[in-house]
Amino acid sequence: MVTQYVILGAGLDTFCFRHPELESILDIYEIDYPATQDFKKNRLEETNFRIPSNLHFVPMDFTKKYSTQKLIDQGIENKKTFFSLLGVSFYLKKEELANLINELFTTVPSGSSIVFDYADEKLFEERGISNRVENMLKMVAAGG
Repeated sequence: MVTQYVILGAGLDTFCFRHPELESILDIYEIDYPATQDFKKNRLEETNFRIPSNLHFVPMDFTKKYSTQKLIDQGIENKKTFFSLLGVSFYLKKEELANLINELFTTVPSGSSIVFDYADEKLFEERGISNRVENMLKMVAAGG
């Protein structure tokens, strides 16, 4: 059973708020760029959201280096963990993403899982039903 969930590039993720029933059984570690994380924490404070005891904020700049030590300092244990790396690869250079994934895969405990997305070679070529590049660019532009 997984008892730790690490959200890499958490942004404004709301998983812990949507699943209060997991507070006593799942530790959630939200890792994100420090300014983004500060923005989220300020918004939570302004809206009087209660921060669940199982939510841990870990500021980290993936363009610099992924740090397992920062997770350890926040209480993560070397046991089976679920990692999520969704919506992050589009913001990183190829080398930065490669470094992040390489570092992550050398430190992931046995039995852990990771889910991630990435841009494939057809990202800018194919227009499908979802027009994912166009939509992604609109979201990025809307976010400034």
